[in-house]
Amino acid sequence: MEMLVWSPPNRPVRGALYVIPGLHFQGPYHPRLERLARIAAHAGILVASPALPDFLSMRVRPGATADAMAGFEAFLSHPQMPQVKPGLMSISFGAHPVMGIASSQNHRDRIGGILTFGGYLNWKAPIRFSWNDADGVPFDIRNNPVAFGFLIDYLPNVGRREALLAAWDQYIRLTWVQDEAMSEDQLRALADQASTSLSDAEKRLFLQGCRLEDGALDLLEQALSQAEGMDWLNIGPMLAHLRAPLFAVHAADDVISPLEESEALVQACPPDLPAQLLRTGLYGHSGQKGSGGAGLGALSREMLTFERMISALVRISTTPIV
Repeated sequence: MEMLVWSPPNRPVRGALYVIPGLHFQGPYHPRLERLARIAAHAGILVASPALPDFLSMRVRPGATADAMAGFEAFLSHPQMPQVKPGLMSISFGAHPVMGIASSQNHRDRIGGILTFGGYLNWKAPIRFSWNDADGVPFDIRNNPVAFGFLIDYLPNVGRREALLAAWDQYIRLTWVQDEAMSEDQLRALADQASTSLSDAEKRLFLQGCRLEDGALDLLEQALSQAEGMDWLNIGPMLAHLRAPLFAVHAADDVISPLEESEALVQACPPDLPAQLLRTGLYGHSGQKGSGGAGLGALSREMLTFERMISALVRISTTPIV
């Protein structure tokens, strides 16, 4: 498994941060993650981020936590590792492997702190939220195939499983290359390009997963109702074993995971665990600029929240070993 490391340039190392990306084929190579890592490195923080094989293929499997833990153990042995307890940061579903590390008996006392960005408590909540526009929150249908991909074992009449997964994977790679919204005609053209090898029945399910065919929401709910075997993804059972402070950062205009999930995450922590919610509108789920709000007052509040987020990152990354 590959792991990217960013070292502080021409300055002493004063902290360490281990970052778990969300489900994205770019993984630690995502430009926004690299930008964050370079900023932290210039502040004297040694940063590492693993390329988790499951997350690169946009799948959610239990093995991702073991891979993340192996990467963290390798990071602890880095020759530039300072005498600190490294901080852990997660993006989206990266919260699960991060909590797995932070709650493990071997590492929970070795962690300086945890920062989740766009995290969750119950894994089904972000799936439903990202698919259902009934709440009036705008959503981007380019994200929808990810949910069908990791629920594929609970979908009916799948046909050739690997062919369908490959088609969704290609579609995601074709549509995620730009931040700007795409028209339905553009999306349909790319969907046709990605599904040439599918049968008619497989293509209908493929298009439903792309939210380009009717019946998608019913299929999603049916799959979620049968997916109790994936409840290992819930964060709650791990919280009692945490020892390090938690900062849950969440964008008010996140279109993937609802703000209420980070609120629930903080509220579910043990009473003696320092846990804090940092709400922002400056960035959305994956780091894109959010609407934030109008006026100087709103901008001032956003900058204050951003300052607190950076302070939290520095705090969790520079806790000395006592």
